[in-house]
Amino acid sequence: MKPFNISSLLAAILIAACTFVSCKKDKDGPAPGEIMEGNWNGLYAEDNDDPAFYFELVIHRDGTLQVKSGNPADPYVMPGTWSLNKDVFKAVYHDQDAYMNLTAKLDGAKKKLSGNWGYGKEIPDSGNFLVTKE
Repeated sequence: MKPFNISSLLAAILIAACTFVSCKKDKDGPAPGEIMEGNWNGLYAEDNDDPAFYFELVIHRDGTLQVKSGNPADPYVMPGTWSLNKDVFKAVYHDQDAYMNLTAKLDGAKKKLSGNWGYGKEIPDSGNFLVTKE
């Protein structure tokens, strides 16, 4: 039988410590899907006008959404996808002819998204919007 030495003991302790540290899971709070899922109702505007037109986001936990606008009784519905990075919400959605995008700041305490929208997939420079979670 081989004699037990200090080097072997230190190696075993180091391996055990690394195993415990690597298995630790940090809980940063609810996942983005849990925070965002639901109906967000509000208004949008073109250019720098004050928001005055019906606008609704129906956000799903799986990263998809529907954007509703126009007449609240018979809205125009467009599918899309969304993401949340810290407090920055982004979405890209489309109709048959064009893509549009949103970028907004999430105020989680007030359950509000306020930001801008635009034509295309990247630059939100066509107007602004404000929605509140139901």
